[in-house]
Amino acid sequence: MDALRYDFVGHLGGQPGVSPTFDRLASQGITFRNHRSVAPNTMPSTKALFTGHAFVSRGGWKLAPEDGPTLAELFKAAGYRTRLFSGNVPLSPPFGTDRGFEHAPGEVLIDGYSASEKPPFNDNAARAHAAALKWLATIPRGERAFLYFHTIHPHNPYDPPDPFRSRFTRGIPSAIDGSTETLTAIKGSRIEPTQADQRRLRGLYNGSFSYNDDELGDFLAQAASWAPPGESLVALTA
Repeated sequence: MDALRYDFVGHLGGQPGVSPTFDRLASQGITFRNHRSVAPNTMPSTKALFTGHAFVSRGGWKLAPEDGPTLAELFKAAGYRTRLFSGNVPLSPPFGTDRGFEHAPGEVLIDGYSASEKPPFNDNAARAHAAALKWLATIPRGERAFLYFHTIHPHNPYDPPDPFRSRFTRGIPSAIDGSTETLTAIKGSRIEPTQADQRRLRGLYNGSFSYNDDELGDFLAQAASWAPPGESLVALTA
């Protein structure tokens, strides 16, 4: 999940009910409470995640062959089918981050939507999971698969659909939106948000996260017909 604060996750101190899928998986598995990303932005942290090497002072904006073998390449060499489902543009062929994956569907990328397809809200999680389920349906039973998702939630824009939007913003006397333009203006001190504005922005962020959590739960439920939970390993990070 992209740009997720740990303290918004239910079992890590977040608002109750915001992340039931996340919390259920945690109760069935292991939570790493001292996990740290090597960087606060996508490219270096993803390169580190894919290779096991820290990229803090070198590496540029591509995952190069000399950066070492990737997780996907290792899975592929072990006989797994591999696919990348990313809404974030740096996780795509021009950046080399698709190395080891059989395919990275361009239609899942945020900037891959056509004007006619653009939804009234950020539906990246639904698109990514639908594409993955469609692909899984083509794989014969008995084969193994490694799927990597990178969904743009709760990353800005904070634009969740209902009922998630209203659930976390109901009763807050503010109409501020969670667009990138608004957030940039706040960061640049061109907009001074009121306390109500801040509460609404947190609500929109919570709603975006909760929407992603709900979509993940739906994906896992449907994917269970291809690979039962006992035959699946799910790792969640941000």
